[in-house]
Parts: sequence; C-alpha cells; structure tokens
Amino acid sequence: MSFITENRKETPIGKSILLYLFLVIFGLLIGSLAALAIPLMGHGSISSLKWGQAISSTFLFILPPIILYLFTRQKPFQQIGFTKPNNITIMFVGIIVMFAALPIISQLTEWNENMELPASLAKLEEIIKAAEEQAQQMTEQMLAVTTFGGLVANLIVIALIAAVGEELTFRGVIQQFLTKICKNAHIAIILSAAIFSAIHFQFYGFLPRMVLGIFLGYFFYMTKSLWTSILMHFANNALAIIAYYLYHKGIIETDIDNIGATRWYITIMSVMMCVALIIYSWNKTKQEHKNQSSLNIQ
Repeated sequence: MSFITENRKETPIGKSILLYLFLVIFGLLIGSLAALAIPLMGHGSISSLKWGQAISSTFLFILPPIILYLFTRQKPFQQIGFTKPNNITIMFVGIIVMFAALPIISQLTEWNENMELPASLAKLEEIIKAAEEQAQQMTEQMLAVTTFGGLVANLIVIALIAAVGEELTFRGVIQQFLTKICKNAHIAIILSAAIFSAIHFQFYGFLPRMVLGIFLGYFFYMTKSLWTSILMHFANNALAIIAYYLYHKGIIETDIDNIGATRWYITIMSVMMCVALIIYSWNKTKQEHKNQSSLNIQ
C-alpha cells in the first residue's frame, strides 16, 4: 500500500471525520443488505443469521477504519494501533481485569435492569423492553449450541469478529479522534466508551457495557496497542460463549445471565482489585514514559 501513503501529509481531522462517516454509512448500507439477504437464502436458520451478522460487522466496523487509515495516514496500521504493546505485562493485566470485573458488571447489570423511566415515558419504556427482550432471545438462540463446531463458529463470529471490529471502530478511530479534539485522554476514553455502549441500542445494559468500554479504552491508551483491547474484548465475549456452551451441554448449572453474580462483599473486593490493577498499570506506564524521556534527553 506504499502507493497510497508515500510522500503524503496526514489528512486534517475534519476531513478524516467526514470520510469516516461516509465509509460508515456506505458500510451500513451494504452490510445491512447482506445481513438481510443471507438469512433469507438460509431460510432464517441460526447459522445463516450468524454469518449475516459477521458480514454486517465486517462492512460496518472493520472495513471503514482500515480504509480510512489507508487513505489518510502515512503509517496506517501503526497509527490505528496494530503495533506490539509497549508493555506486555500491562496487556495481560488488562485481560485479568476483564475477569476480575465480573462481579462489578453483574451488579451494574442488575441496577441498570431495575431502572425505570418516568411515568410520562411508560410507552417508550414498553417499546425498549420489548426490543431488548427480542434481541436477548435471538442472542440466546445463537449461543445455544451443543457441538464443538457450533462453539468454534460462535467464537469466530460473536467473539473474534466483534472484538476486532468494535475495537478498530471505538478505540482505533473514535477514541483517537476524540483525543485529538478534546486534548484530554480521560474525556476521550469516557466519551468513546459511552458511544460504544449506546451504539448497541440496549438501554438496560448501558452502564455495564460503558464500564467495560472504559477499561478497554484505558488499556489501549496505556499500551498504545489495539491488540490489548482486542484480546480483552475477545476474552470477555469468549467467556460468555464458552459458559453458554458448557451450560447447554449440561456440564455446568450456572445461570448464564448471572456470571460473576456474588454477594456484596465480593463485588467490593472486585472493585478494589480492578482499581489496584489499573493504578498499577497507570503508574508503570508513567514510569516507563519518564525513563524513555530521560533516555531521549541523554
């Protein structure tokens, strides 16, 4: 791709945003048509729905960021985040945080699900609940597999493709755009996490998904590598997929919707552990930056 990026200045942020919006709209159109066509050809089977989702995610979340960076950056793959983490230890700490946060996510999910809109919005609340119940039923149908092949397909479509696509979009593009616009990494991380959660159109899962987005954003920022947030995202998705598989095989009896659900003191321990791990990673990152700056001065 050297013919695309060689001897060319980076495209200004405003033009990059406009190009990205165009690519997203085009990808949404093509991906939606493909996602609708494949289930029809497969007579609405669960397998065809999965691959329709995979194609839709590819056109909406994977291709637009890659095309954007290819045409607007001198070192596209490096600048989007496909680089070796500057600290492998922090990358693995990030993956540990995703598992340590399970009680937190479970508690936030419970609180979020118990939220009620004002009485004046009762009709809207009914519509939201009906839509989310339908989405939940479809998700459970896709996850309810008992064969090894079905498990692998779910890990590819629901865990891997989703992790790669959403991290390219929300950390690789949106978080980096917001960092340049806001001039503040913390604001950019929180805003991109909110957008990440909102784009799923699940009001009763907004809080836990936003917190996960914040974790992903901080570890991407600290390691400067998209591989970190992709692995963290994949680990989170894969855990639920494997748990559903084991549940439907009758190997475990855990209520899948309450993975990580525990007593209040376990949730507090989970908060303390996650905070400690993030502070450790942050301090380690700051120390490495100081060391690097000292070497540069010398």
